[in-house]
Amino acid sequence: MPSNSNMMPSHLVVVNHEQQYSLWSTKRPLPGGWQAVTIPAVWLENHRARNPQDSDKAICLAYIGEIWQDMRPLSVCRFQTMQQQTSTGAMS
Repeated sequence: MPSNSNMMPSHLVVVNHEQQYSLWSTKRPLPGGWQAVTIPAVWLENHRARNPQDSDKAICLAYIGEIWQDMRPLSVCRFQTMQQQTSTGAMS
């Protein structure tokens, strides 16, 4: 992610099985249940064109802010969807 491809980024975007995102320092091992996210090259190029001075941390935070719109854990979203379908089906 850094502008100099020989440098290691200082931060990563990580995601867990509940589709919750976080900022993570590359100096620390990933915690169990979390995986590093690859920021799409097109998104990264567009962001850098608009914000050339952004640090790795700022880039990661911007990406998280853009893609993580629903803060509810995935299991809650699924449960609420099932509840809505059940209540809609009962009304028909």
